[in-house]
Amino acid sequence: MRMRRSFVRSLAFAAVAACASSAALAGALSFDGSTVGGPLWARPLAGSPPTVVSPSLANKVSYQVTAFQVDRNDSFSLIATSGAPTGWDSFTFLYKDSFDASKPLSNVMLGNDRLAGGTDAQSGFTNVSLQAGVTYFFVVSGYSNNQAGAYSAVITAPTGTAFLASPVPEPHPVAMLLSGAGLLGMVALRRRRIVR
Repeated sequence: MRMRRSFVRSLAFAAVAACASSAALAGALSFDGSTVGGPLWARPLAGSPPTVVSPSLANKVSYQVTAFQVDRNDSFSLIATSGAPTGWDSFTFLYKDSFDASKPLSNVMLGNDRLAGGTDAQSGFTNVSLQAGVTYFFVVSGYSNNQAGAYSAVITAPTGTAFLASPVPEPHPVAMLLSGAGLLGMVALRRRRIVR
């Protein structure tokens, strides 16, 4: 009996430690990706928000989408920097609540070919007001149908305030394992109490 309680306490402690270590990663969300071989879409033109889908120049462009959330209402910067092949021209979009490539103008907030004063290798947005608890979608695409490549992206708060941003569809595997083990331990403990 004592051994089981000790095991359950250990699991609970491990789960708290895993969550605390995730919170320690707050400050910036960085991720890498590639649009090469990705799904195709007819991307919108630049705008705030974009109101027109690109004609033939960019009607079959590969893209990659990353869902994320922030833990506080604040202004954020979302920047993608193109990698290999050198010089591919990235184009970024920000969607709120949902993203559907077959309806590229639905829920789109921003679209941008390059940062002000930047080069083709960097696109994104600065000083964007985001709300806590809302799911956003950062879409990296090419400028034209033949533009695709690797990229590195970062989401930060320019004021330096801490925030927690994590990709929504991929929970941390260790936290998932620990929470599942904790649930199994609670079920076993409850069954034992009911049997008595």
